Amino acid sequence: MADILFVDDEQHILNALRRVFRKFNDYVCHFANSPQEALDILSGQHVDVLVSDHQMPQMTGAEFLSRVKEKRPSMVRIMLTGQADLDAVQRAVNSGEVFRFILKPWKDDELRQSVQSAVEYGSLRVENQRLQELTQRQNEELSASNEMLEDQVKARTAQLADALHTAQALNSQLEETLYSSTKALFDLIQLARPDLGAHSRRVADVAVAFGDACGLNARDMKVLEISALLHDCGKLSMPLYIIGKSPDDYSKAEQDIYRTHPALGTEVLKGVSYFGDVSKTILMHHERWDGYGFPDRKSGRAISLEAYIVGLADEYDHLMNRPNTNDEFRYQYACERIAEFADKKFPVKLVQVCLDYAETANDRKTTEDEVEVGLADLAPNVTLSRDIYTMTGSLLVASGATLTIQNIARIRAIAKLDPIAGGIYVTSKAGRQPARV
Repeated sequence: MADILFVDDEQHILNALRRVFRKFNDYVCHFANSPQEALDILSGQHVDVLVSDHQMPQMTGAEFLSRVKEKRPSMVRIMLTGQADLDAVQRAVNSGEVFRFILKPWKDDELRQSVQSAVEYGSLRVENQRLQELTQRQNEELSASNEMLEDQVKARTAQLADALHTAQALNSQLEETLYSSTKALFDLIQLARPDLGAHSRRVADVAVAFGDACGLNARDMKVLEISALLHDCGKLSMPLYIIGKSPDDYSKAEQDIYRTHPALGTEVLKGVSYFGDVSKTILMHHERWDGYGFPDRKSGRAISLEAYIVGLADEYDHLMNRPNTNDEFRYQYACERIAEFADKKFPVKLVQVCLDYAETANDRKTTEDEVEVGLADLAPNVTLSRDIYTMTGSLLVASGATLTIQNIARIRAIAKLDPIAGGIYVTSKAGRQPARV
């Protein structure tokens, strides 16, 4: 339950706000008709989100929110304002006084979504603070343990390594802020459909390589990576019997269902404002240069470069992971098919980038050996060569996934409850063992 406080000196505005949020059982709403009444409420009541008018007799909304910030810095603040006060409100936003402003007259859906976003943002900030305190406490405990137990270091190396990786994972989550939190959506995909998650991770790795070769800037690279990670999120709502088949084997009805997944993925993300460019990329990643893609049959330059990159990375991964074919035949077949895409499905320059990448990846693969490693030896940036299953038969991570600090911590945590069945196999440069963590 989130507590929301609305402040406005006009009673009919407060009545309208009551109407907008009347049916939202997840919120406890408080209403004040002056800044002073609001301050009285705040003195005895926890409030998660404060929504205040700007033009009020006692003080402006900006002044009021500035005072509230000093007393309750963790509270998320939203300002309601008319068009005439826009410059002053924008200055308040830029100075960090408010999370967002909404113009009067507002749209009910926009207002509800803004309040929901503020609640989620506040929860995320509180969670980040909790994780930061937890990380600091764990680091202090590790330091104390090292001082007190020097004679037992060798016996507890594995335990200390696990704790260190957990602390590093928590620190990474804090450092990436909102950008890293968006990847939580990908984790949901990976948990629900490990095979789909592994495919999406490979597509993201390939797409980032393509984007780097195309000279994308840092912001576009972030949009590209997130879009590639989430490009198939719409498939979560599709029946498993469709996902498990090749699109070449679909019936007409199944093909119609399959073609809805870009729009479904966009629908899932449209409520998150900073996912705007990501949603557009996901919607268009099956559009093609010649206009024979879907869902909107766009063509040529009407399709963004990021959408072309995600689409080609998706095609590349499917071609390079075709079942029941040996590596050499698969590589040759994939290159022949990709070459046929030039100026039909994708721009010719991007197709050449893909072919260059495929050649480099194939050369690198011929110098790699498969190595069995222990749970404590897992290291970031190492690629799994076989699926990892638990003793209960659950697929934990699919082959082809590149390990990160986060999913190594997840593998170790799950293995404590449901041990790994068989060995863990990774690819490594020929004649070399993967570095120990």
